[in-house]
Amino acid sequence: MAYIAQTKTGEIFTGRVIAESGSGITLKMADNSTRDIPRSEIASLKNSGRSLMPDGLEAAISPLAMADLIAFLLSPQ
Repeated sequence: MAYIAQTKTGEIFTGRVIAESGSGITLKMADNSTRDIPRSEIASLKNSGRSLMPDGLEAAISPLAMADLIAFLLSPQ
């Protein structure tokens, strides 16, 4: 699921939470970049309730391509 983090300076970042500690979180964005955000800078952190996967993608690719995509997403990075 995608999370939306807003910092106290008003910056907004959307991504998957890939690491979390007492001192902060790490988001992985849709462009595969990561962003470390210290907890002291977070004004809000919300689950968007949505996936980072584009809407309708499953209708645009073949079942074999979908199986390959799922295998890739489940593989250790």
